[in-house]
Amino acid sequence: MAKYNKQTVEAICGFIRDGDSQKLACKKVGIGDSTFHDWIKAKPEFSERIKKAKEEFQATITGKLEATLWKRAMGYEVTETETEYVSDVDGNPKIKSQKSKVKHIQPDTGALIFALTNVAPEKWVNKQKVETQETKDSKEQTHEYCFEDLPEDILFNIADKLQAGEYERIQKERGLTDGNT
Repeated sequence: MAKYNKQTVEAICGFIRDGDSQKLACKKVGIGDSTFHDWIKAKPEFSERIKKAKEEFQATITGKLEATLWKRAMGYEVTETETEYVSDVDGNPKIKSQKSKVKHIQPDTGALIFALTNVAPEKWVNKQKVETQETKDSKEQTHEYCFEDLPEDILFNIADKLQAGEYERIQKERGLTDGNT
């Protein structure tokens, strides 16, 4: 087992706080996964430090993601610089010209929708409401059949007759007769 010390703990927590996985943090400090898990079980202060490092990472990344989302939702401007180089007499690069232009990035509709539905969910709801209603014609006849304990040959015969009857009903609805099919 590797030596447990303050520097190793600080390094692991720093890597986790910066976004590395436990596995990668362990690899960077030269300990194995089993050692890490042994320390978690045996040393409550280590477990707490790791938990705190993960929480700090989550808070940091959440803030960055929120800022990025807000920027995308509102649109932003970027300055692009184009530089043209030439070689001087010694062959070293020398700036010939430099052009800067401001480019406007349009707001992202998806980011807007996401931000609005999370910032003001009572006003902006991102869901579709689908209502269905079943209507049954009072003239329509329905039949219920009980086919339990019937032999298969009789069931197939009944199914064929029901299918043929349904086919005839559909043909009549369409105005077709046996001669027109």
